[in-house]
Amino acid sequence: MGSVKYAFAFLLVGLLLAWLAIQNLWLGLLFWPAISFLVVSLAYFRQDVRYFGKRTDGSRNLFATAVLLPYLLFARGVWELQILFEKRPAWHQVTERVIIGRRLKENELPANVVGLLDLTSELHDLPAIKNRAGYACEPVLDAGTLAVTTALKWADHVRQLPDGVFVVHCANGSGRSGHVVAIWLLAWELADSPEEAIAQVQAARPLVRLNRLQTTQVYLAHQFVFSNRKPAT
Repeated sequence: MGSVKYAFAFLLVGLLLAWLAIQNLWLGLLFWPAISFLVVSLAYFRQDVRYFGKRTDGSRNLFATAVLLPYLLFARGVWELQILFEKRPAWHQVTERVIIGRRLKENELPANVVGLLDLTSELHDLPAIKNRAGYACEPVLDAGTLAVTTALKWADHVRQLPDGVFVVHCANGSGRSGHVVAIWLLAWELADSPEEAIAQVQAARPLVRLNRLQTTQVYLAHQFVFSNRKPAT
C-alpha cells in the first residue's frame, strides 16, 4: 500500500512539473525533473527496482543516473534534512552479529565490521563504505520488500562470516532493513514466530515500522523456513 502511495505522489509531482514547464519558456528546464519523477512513479507502479539502475556493487548505470538525477538529488536532500534533526542513534545492535541502521557516514560505522548490505535504491553509500570488503547492495524500493529466497540466502551468508558484526541498512533503518533482519532471526531460529521476530527487531531499534507488505513477507519467510526445517531426531 505504501508503494502505491509513493507511485501516485511521484506521478502528481511529475505531472505538475511538466505542466509548469509548458507554461513558460524559462521553466522549460523543469521537463528534466518532470521526466525523472514520472520514471520513478512508473518504477513504483510496476514494482520494478530496475528502473533505478542500481547495481549489486552499489554503483548506478549512467543512463539511470542521467534520467533520475533530479529525483536522486531530491531524495538525498530529504535524507540529509532528516538526519540533521534526528536525535536517535544511527544504528542499533539486534544480535551479537547483526546491526541495523540507516544509511551511515564513514565516521558512524561500528567497529569490527565484516560486511554491509545496502537495501536502498534511491541513495548511494559513500565510496569509503562501498569500497570496504564485504560490501554488497540488494536494491529495494522504498516501502518495498526483498524476495524471501534472497533474504534467506543472505541469512546463510551472514551466519558463515568470521567473527565481527554485519551491518544492514536502508535509508532510515526502518521497514526495508527491519523486515530483512526479522527474516534472518527466523532463519537462525532466534525467533519462533513472525510476531516474535518483528518484536525483537523493534525492541532493538524502536524506529522500525513494517508496513503490511513487509509484515506479510516475514510471515511468508516463516512458512518457508518452517516447511524446510528438518524434524528433530
